[in-house]
Amino acid sequence: MVYMVHHWVGTVPGEAGPDLGKMEMDQALDSLDLELDHSLDTAVSNLEKAGLLGKYEPDGPDWWLIRQRDGEFVMGEDFPPAVQDECQRAIKHIRGMDPSDEGGTPAVADGGHSPKTNDEGETLRQEVSRKLDVKSGELEGWLSAGDAKTRRQKLENLVGVISGSDYFEAPDSFDEISLIPKGYRYHRSEFAVNH
Repeated sequence: MVYMVHHWVGTVPGEAGPDLGKMEMDQALDSLDLELDHSLDTAVSNLEKAGLLGKYEPDGPDWWLIRQRDGEFVMGEDFPPAVQDECQRAIKHIRGMDPSDEGGTPAVADGGHSPKTNDEGETLRQEVSRKLDVKSGELEGWLSAGDAKTRRQKLENLVGVISGSDYFEAPDSFDEISLIPKGYRYHRSEFAVNH
Protein backbone atom coordinates (compact mmCIF):
# COMPACT_ATOMS: atom_id res chain seq x y z
CA MET A 1 0.00 0.00 0.00
CA VAL A 2 2.88 2.36 0.75
CA TYR A 3 4.25 1.62 -2.71
CA MET A 4 0.86 2.60 -4.15
CA VAL A 5 0.89 5.91 -2.26
CA HIS A 6 4.33 6.68 -3.69
CA HIS A 7 3.08 6.01 -7.21
CA TRP A 8 0.02 8.18 -6.65
CA VAL A 9 2.28 11.14 -6.10
CA GLY A 10 4.38 10.21 -9.10
CA THR A 11 7.46 8.94 -7.31
CA VAL A 12 9.00 5.66 -6.32
CA PRO A 13 9.71 4.71 -2.69
CA GLY A 14 12.63 6.61 -1.21
CA GLU A 15 12.32 9.72 -3.40
CA ALA A 16 10.77 12.99 -2.36
CA GLY A 17 7.54 13.56 -4.23
CA PRO A 18 5.27 16.41 -5.20
CA ASP A 19 2.06 17.43 -3.55
CA LEU A 20 -1.04 16.55 -5.53
CA GLY A 21 -4.71 17.41 -5.49
CA LYS A 22 -7.40 14.77 -5.87
CA MET A 23 -7.88 15.58 -9.55
CA GLU A 24 -4.21 14.92 -10.18
CA MET A 25 -4.44 11.67 -8.20
CA ASP A 26 -7.41 10.64 -10.32
CA GLN A 27 -5.41 11.36 -13.48
CA ALA A 28 -2.46 9.37 -12.11
CA LEU A 29 -4.74 6.39 -11.47
CA ASP A 30 -6.09 6.65 -15.02
CA SER A 31 -2.58 6.80 -16.47
CA LEU A 32 -1.66 3.66 -14.52
CA ASP A 33 -4.93 1.96 -15.65
CA LEU A 34 -5.90 1.40 -12.01
CA GLU A 35 -9.44 1.30 -10.70
CA LEU A 36 -10.32 1.65 -7.05
CA ASP A 37 -12.85 -0.54 -5.25
CA HIS A 38 -14.12 2.61 -3.53
CA SER A 39 -14.29 6.29 -4.39
CA LEU A 40 -11.09 8.31 -4.48
CA ASP A 41 -12.39 10.34 -1.51
CA THR A 42 -12.76 7.15 0.54
CA ALA A 43 -9.32 5.89 -0.49
CA VAL A 44 -7.64 9.20 0.37
CA SER A 45 -9.46 9.36 3.71
CA ASN A 46 -8.38 5.80 4.54
CA LEU A 47 -4.76 6.56 3.60
CA GLU A 48 -4.84 9.66 5.81
CA LYS A 49 -6.23 7.63 8.72
CA ALA A 50 -3.51 5.02 8.16
CA GLY A 51 -0.90 7.79 8.40
CA LEU A 52 0.34 7.34 4.81
CA LEU A 53 -0.86 10.67 3.41
CA GLY A 54 -0.55 14.14 4.84
CA LYS A 55 -2.44 17.18 3.61
CA TYR A 56 -2.34 20.94 3.79
CA GLU A 57 -4.44 23.82 2.53
CA PRO A 58 -2.48 25.92 0.02
CA ASP A 59 -2.42 29.71 0.01
CA GLY A 60 -4.81 31.60 -2.22
CA PRO A 61 -8.52 32.28 -2.41
CA ASP A 62 -11.02 29.93 -0.78
CA TRP A 63 -12.86 29.54 -4.10
CA TRP A 64 -11.75 29.48 -7.71
CA LEU A 65 -13.86 30.43 -10.72
CA ILE A 66 -13.07 28.07 -13.57
CA ARG A 67 -14.49 28.21 -17.09
CA GLN A 68 -15.22 24.54 -17.71
CA ARG A 69 -15.01 24.83 -21.50
CA ASP A 70 -11.26 25.37 -21.41
CA GLY A 71 -10.25 25.06 -17.75
CA GLU A 72 -9.20 28.72 -17.51
CA PHE A 73 -9.34 30.60 -14.22
CA VAL A 74 -11.57 33.66 -14.62
CA MET A 75 -11.01 35.57 -11.41
CA GLY A 76 -11.33 39.29 -10.66
CA GLU A 77 -11.70 41.57 -13.65
CA ASP A 78 -11.70 38.55 -16.01
CA PHE A 79 -14.93 37.22 -14.50
CA PRO A 80 -17.62 39.54 -15.98
CA PRO A 81 -16.33 39.31 -19.58
CA ALA A 82 -15.98 35.52 -19.25
CA VAL A 83 -19.60 35.21 -18.09
CA GLN A 84 -20.73 37.50 -20.92
CA ASP A 85 -18.82 35.42 -23.48
CA GLU A 86 -20.20 32.08 -22.25
CA CYS A 87 -23.76 33.45 -22.17
CA GLN A 88 -23.39 34.75 -25.74
CA ARG A 89 -22.02 31.38 -26.83
CA ALA A 90 -25.03 29.66 -25.22
CA ILE A 91 -27.45 32.03 -26.95
CA LYS A 92 -25.72 31.45 -30.29
CA HIS A 93 -26.04 27.68 -29.84
CA ILE A 94 -29.72 27.87 -28.91
CA ARG A 95 -30.44 30.14 -31.87
CA GLY A 96 -28.50 27.81 -34.16
CA MET A 97 -30.54 24.83 -32.97
CA ASP A 98 -33.83 26.70 -33.03
CA PRO A 99 -33.99 29.83 -35.18
CA SER A 100 -37.05 31.70 -33.97
CA ASP A 101 -38.85 34.95 -34.18
CA GLU A 102 -39.25 37.21 -31.16
CA GLY A 103 -42.26 35.21 -29.99
CA GLY A 104 -40.23 32.01 -29.82
CA THR A 105 -41.98 30.46 -32.84
CA PRO A 106 -39.58 28.40 -34.99
CA ALA A 107 -38.82 30.06 -38.32
CA VAL A 108 -38.06 27.71 -41.21
CA ALA A 109 -36.62 29.43 -44.28
CA ASP A 110 -37.78 28.49 -47.77
CA GLY A 111 -36.10 25.23 -48.62
CA GLY A 112 -34.77 24.92 -45.05
CA HIS A 113 -35.37 22.14 -42.59
CA SER A 114 -37.43 21.89 -39.45
CA PRO A 115 -35.58 22.32 -36.19
CA LYS A 116 -34.55 19.24 -34.21
CA THR A 117 -37.16 18.33 -31.59
CA ASN A 118 -37.41 15.97 -28.63
CA ASP A 119 -40.03 13.24 -28.20
CA GLU A 120 -42.59 15.83 -27.07
CA GLY A 121 -42.00 17.89 -30.22
CA GLU A 122 -40.10 20.58 -28.31
CA THR A 123 -37.09 22.36 -29.74
CA LEU A 124 -34.03 22.90 -27.58
CA ARG A 125 -35.29 26.41 -26.81
CA GLN A 126 -38.69 25.12 -25.76
CA GLU A 127 -37.36 22.28 -23.60
CA VAL A 128 -34.84 24.54 -21.85
CA SER A 129 -37.42 27.31 -21.38
CA ARG A 130 -39.95 24.91 -19.88
CA LYS A 131 -37.44 23.38 -17.48
CA LEU A 132 -36.12 26.81 -16.42
CA ASP A 133 -39.66 28.25 -16.18
CA VAL A 134 -38.86 31.04 -18.64
CA LYS A 135 -40.99 32.01 -21.63
CA SER A 136 -39.46 30.64 -24.83
CA GLY A 137 -39.17 34.06 -26.48
CA GLU A 138 -37.57 35.57 -23.37
CA LEU A 139 -34.75 33.07 -22.94
CA GLU A 140 -32.02 35.33 -24.34
CA GLY A 141 -33.16 38.28 -22.21
CA TRP A 142 -33.35 36.10 -19.12
CA LEU A 143 -29.79 34.83 -19.63
CA SER A 144 -28.49 38.36 -20.29
CA ALA A 145 -30.20 40.04 -17.31
CA GLY A 146 -28.48 40.67 -14.00
CA ASP A 147 -24.95 41.09 -12.77
CA ALA A 148 -22.17 38.66 -13.64
CA LYS A 149 -22.75 36.55 -10.53
CA THR A 150 -26.46 36.16 -11.33
CA ARG A 151 -25.81 35.36 -14.99
CA ARG A 152 -23.16 32.79 -14.00
CA GLN A 153 -25.78 30.99 -11.92
CA LYS A 154 -28.31 31.17 -14.78
CA LEU A 155 -25.67 29.79 -17.17
CA GLU A 156 -24.98 26.95 -14.75
CA ASN A 157 -28.71 26.15 -14.62
CA LEU A 158 -28.97 26.29 -18.42
CA VAL A 159 -25.99 23.98 -18.90
CA GLY A 160 -27.45 21.58 -16.31
CA VAL A 161 -30.76 21.42 -18.19
CA ILE A 162 -29.08 20.76 -21.54
CA SER A 163 -26.70 18.19 -20.03
CA GLY A 164 -29.63 16.46 -18.35
CA SER A 165 -31.69 16.31 -21.52
CA ASP A 166 -32.51 12.88 -22.88
CA TYR A 167 -32.49 14.20 -26.41
CA PHE A 168 -30.28 17.26 -26.81
CA GLU A 169 -26.53 17.15 -26.23
CA ALA A 170 -24.42 19.80 -24.53
CA PRO A 171 -22.04 21.29 -27.10
CA ASP A 172 -18.33 22.02 -26.71
CA SER A 173 -18.88 25.66 -27.68
CA PHE A 174 -19.91 26.81 -24.18
CA ASP A 175 -20.05 25.51 -20.64
CA GLU A 176 -20.61 26.70 -17.11
CA ILE A 177 -18.23 28.76 -15.03
CA SER A 178 -17.90 26.77 -11.84
CA LEU A 179 -17.12 27.80 -8.30
CA ILE A 180 -14.51 25.30 -7.18
CA PRO A 181 -13.47 25.26 -3.54
CA LYS A 182 -9.78 25.40 -2.83
CA GLY A 183 -8.74 21.81 -2.43
CA TYR A 184 -6.24 20.25 -0.12
CA ARG A 185 -2.87 19.21 -1.46
CA TYR A 186 -1.72 15.73 -0.46
CA HIS A 187 1.77 14.41 0.06
CA ARG A 188 3.40 11.35 1.48
CA SER A 189 3.42 11.53 5.22
CA GLU A 190 6.64 11.47 7.15
CA PHE A 191 5.67 7.97 8.32
CA ALA A 192 5.28 6.77 4.69
CA VAL A 193 8.61 8.26 3.67
CA ASN A 194 10.49 6.72 6.62
CA HIS A 195 8.93 3.23 6.51
